[in-house]
Amino acid sequence: MVIADHQPISRDTIRAYLASHPNITVLRECANRSEVVSAINETEPDLLFLEIELPGFTGFELLNDMDIDAMPLIIFVTTSGRYALNAFDADAVDYLLKPFNKSRFDSAVKKAVKFRLGQNIQKSHETIQYLIRHYDNLKTINPYDKKYIPRILVKERKKYFFVHSEEIYWFEASGDYVILHTEKNKHWLNESLTSLELKLDPSEFIRIHRSSIMNINYISNLQPYFNGEFHITMKNNDKLKLSRNYREKIKPLFTGVTL
Repeated sequence: MVIADHQPISRDTIRAYLASHPNITVLRECANRSEVVSAINETEPDLLFLEIELPGFTGFELLNDMDIDAMPLIIFVTTSGRYALNAFDADAVDYLLKPFNKSRFDSAVKKAVKFRLGQNIQKSHETIQYLIRHYDNLKTINPYDKKYIPRILVKERKKYFFVHSEEIYWFEASGDYVILHTEKNKHWLNESLTSLELKLDPSEFIRIHRSSIMNINYISNLQPYFNGEFHITMKNNDKLKLSRNYREKIKPLFTGVTL
């Protein structure tokens, strides 16, 4: 089996989850096109975990250059559910939408094994051909076209995981770091608040102070303070300050109300 994914975290996750599948051996790990092509040609794997959004090209483009008869069973790995919705109704072996859990991973592997034992290789090849034929339609919804990030990768105790934007209450600048606040937890990011602000959807996240950005969906109430400032209480009872320098940004949220 070959893993083709440019993200080390994703490769590590796949390898760790495979520990409970002793009959599957990792022959090679790849992070770019040349490595993937070499691995497939040299090892002739039965199974390939193939990331769709590889740097500079897609997994579909790679498959288009391969001999269909020599192609292994494929479990696609993607950051975009839109690929899955548009392509995988064709009954591909399976796909994994990042971040995926152990249960979802096991389900995909079991499906691949079922294909192999049932000698359904021809059916899998027909699916791949379908995906290649429809690639022109699929590439118009490339996930990198999305302007704002839907989730943030955080590290805690040597473990990486994602926090989805809808879970985030607010961000707080703290020295060289930013603290990400959820309902009950905090996570530290090695990034500036200004660079982070550019990646966030402004229809949901608003800068209210030089040291804080809040998710407007979690505002509980505002109370006037002094000198044109306000205190904002979030739904988890965190208290934030709306600086008068950023007050204009929040005014559209309160149509008909004078701030």
